[in-house]
Amino acid sequence: MADITMENIKKLREVTGAGIMDCKKALAKAEGDFEKAQEILRQKGAEKAEKKKDRATNSGLIETAIVGGSAAMVELCCETDFVAKNDIFKGLAKEFADMVVSSGDQEFTIENLPDSIKAAQQSKLAEAIGKIGENMTFRRCVKISFGETGKVASYVHMGGKIGVLVELGTPSKEIADAAETAELAKDIAMQIAAQYPRLVRREDFSEDELAKQKKMIAELAAEENPKKPANIVERIANGKLEKFFQSACLVDQAFIKDPSKNVAQLVKEVSKKVGGEIVVKRFVRFSLGE
Repeated sequence: MADITMENIKKLREVTGAGIMDCKKALAKAEGDFEKAQEILRQKGAEKAEKKKDRATNSGLIETAIVGGSAAMVELCCETDFVAKNDIFKGLAKEFADMVVSSGDQEFTIENLPDSIKAAQQSKLAEAIGKIGENMTFRRCVKISFGETGKVASYVHMGGKIGVLVELGTPSKEIADAAETAELAKDIAMQIAAQYPRLVRREDFSEDELAKQKKMIAELAAEENPKKPANIVERIANGKLEKFFQSACLVDQAFIKDPSKNVAQLVKEVSKKVGGEIVVKRFVRFSLGE
């Protein structure tokens, strides 16, 4: 039987993150072969992951990454808040965000995740589950690409419970790189995190969705004002619709840092400062478990 030294056990623990007794047993089974012992521990981690796969993962965190002309956001889930604060888990979320953002120029979500990323994340999840002992799921992700005249900001709020990516369009690389544009993008990302808009602007609603919203508001206005003339009820309904837009549409929302103006007015102000029109193109907002 191979001589299993404490030095080799510690070395295997450092490499794999497995417990001391698991490392000792793996080395004994592998007759001292270090690589075989690592494979034994990987297999054991995969078996643990399989056993835990049906356990609920209601905690976790959201992580973002921006590299060059690409941005990514991922949601990694686990069973408890305790593990969500674990350095191994946080490092894994960051690794997944970096993996997604560095995957080329193609845009994707979890639904069309490239096979190379899918295989890597499954392997790394199994390894992490083996180390930590909780079920984990790579719940969702998004990868967006933008040109040199685009500006993307990310914002993670409440210790990873809310994450935002927002893309601005500009007429030139110089304006995209301006400090004022970067500050605007960051402010808007914070706005999205705090105020949860549904869309960028009212024109982004589909005709069907807008028709349903108008119908619902008109019926509510009539129900609340049964004795008022139809033209008055219509004006009340129009007022309610406008309030809906001011809540649901990002550019119509009051700016959280200065409610005397809305986001559209803020964008115009910054556009004037930098000497070119800035446009809010799109945003993605993740809320943990949503």
